[in-house]
Amino acid sequence: MTLWHIDEPEHVSKQFRKLGSAEKKQYRETVRNLASEEHPNNFGEFVPTKKHGKCWVTRITNSYRLAYRVYQDTKIIQIVAVGDHKEIFGKDKHS
Repeated sequence: MTLWHIDEPEHVSKQFRKLGSAEKKQYRETVRNLASEEHPNNFGEFVPTKKHGKCWVTRITNSYRLAYRVYQDTKIIQIVAVGDHKEIFGKDKHS
């Protein structure tokens, strides 16, 4: 059951098209899980990102991440970015 509306801006659709087939499959599954989660902010970690400030970020594969915002009052999850962790965070977290 879907509890949340997913807002996927055009720039995210472009990022999605660049993913490999395994990453696309995991992305779809992750978004489906987010939409049906009662508390989607518990699904990720609230951390600073390279271009989007602090967002919720969750892992979709070992190296790919999904960044999103949660709007509780309107029940909207806005996907802000999907890509390699270096694209999301701006650098390797260990350096």
